[in-house]
Amino acid sequence: IIDNEQTSINYQCNKELQKMVKENIKNEKALGCLAKLTAPFSSLTFGIYLVHFYLVQMVAIYQIFPITSIKYRIFGTIAIFLISAVAVRILQMIPVIRKAIPS
Repeated sequence: IIDNEQTSINYQCNKELQKMVKENIKNEKALGCLAKLTAPFSSLTFGIYLVHFYLVQMVAIYQIFPITSIKYRIFGTIAIFLISAVAVRILQMIPVIRKAIPS
């Protein structure tokens, strides 16, 4: 029952968000492209939020990249986001974790 309620709440929130975005983005083609680009990450966002902190700390502690450089600010951000997404997706495939943590 809780899973159905959560799904219903997520659906309502998504509909409201889509409505707000449609009001602000007039170009339907751009909106469709944005939706296709972000859809694969929708079930990963909270996990990415939790994991990215540790990746940023690892980069800072081990000085993998100079964190003050422009290259790190641009490409490092994208890389940390994608690495976090892959890590979360792999964790979601583990049955014990999948049952313990709702997606």
